[in-house]
Amino acid sequence: MGRRIVDRVLSDAAASGHRRIVLHTDTSGNVEIYRRMGFTLVDEQMRDSQLRCHVLAMQIGG
Repeated sequence: MGRRIVDRVLSDAAASGHRRIVLHTDTSGNVEIYRRMGFTLVDEQMRDSQLRCHVLAMQIGG
């Protein structure tokens, strides 16, 4: 179900004229899932001593 939701969001964003999607996740295990969907890891930031924020992006549309 998660993949279908992401696909729908990407489709709706492209139809609305958006060309880039950026997302953040605090869950390291999600990074590889998003990479398989076509996202690229663009940044990682430490929010505190135990929490890492991963920033991913994807070009969409024409």
